[in-house]
Amino acid sequence: QQNLLTNISALIDEQILAEIDNIFARTLQMIPVLSQAIYMNNLFFVFANHNELYNDDNSIKLKNEIVNNPNDWINWFNFAADCNEKGKNKLALAIMNENIIYRQNALEKWNLLALIYNDLQEFTLGEDACNRMLEIEPNSKEALAGLYHIYMNTKNYDKAFEVSEK
Repeated sequence: QQNLLTNISALIDEQILAEIDNIFARTLQMIPVLSQAIYMNNLFFVFANHNELYNDDNSIKLKNEIVNNPNDWINWFNFAADCNEKGKNKLALAIMNENIIYRQNALEKWNLLALIYNDLQEFTLGEDACNRMLEIEPNSKEALAGLYHIYMNTKNYDKAFEVSEK
């Protein structure tokens, strides 16, 4: 768990550093948003209110749904999935580790985490997410496909063959 938190902190730090030039230029404008983020203890509010972050209609709708109903984890999940689809895997992971999603033990949560970890080539964490899916649904095709992909990428061909048999 500590290693996971360290990795997540590093990913969050990396995302923040990538945006720091833009944020610094608008520091005075961002103070209310940052204050709200600190008060709400949600990293998401920093990104949700950053005007240059995904201004397409779907992203705006997803961000508004979270701001209007921050206690619905599905809204957070949908935004993370949208970020992941757009190739923003680290931002998707940061959103997935907000407390509201982190506390969930749903099949779709673990599936998205497995996809994100695999895209980031964090195969050990991806394997853990797939195994969590199998705990929920023992014959999950998504979990088995994810494990197969992981084992092939890590050249663990015996386990890949074993999973393919299932």
